[in-house]
Amino acid sequence: MSDKTDKSVKASDEITESCSNNTFKDATPEQLEEWINGLLLESNVNPKVENRELMRCLAINHLQMKQFIKKLDRKNSFVLWLTFFATFFCSIVAIINIWLFLVYKP
Repeated sequence: MSDKTDKSVKASDEITESCSNNTFKDATPEQLEEWINGLLLESNVNPKVENRELMRCLAINHLQMKQFIKKLDRKNSFVLWLTFFATFFCSIVAIINIWLFLVYKP
């Protein structure tokens, strides 16, 4: 067997085991990448198996997108709070500046 076939068989076996144990959603991004690469390398002549593999690829792609969106949401939340505090700080500085101007008029 070639290296490509070994990878695709290993990926298919891991996915089948993960689906049967219901641990599919807990896979790491590296596992998902390995599984989708293995599934894409596999050549199927049986149309029934081909559809199953396509559905698995779509499910893996969905999980990858979900993980990416969660990571992006965390980054956006950080930027949101950073912008909020910067705006708050600038508003306080502006209020102090106006107050000082009014108190110490020349």
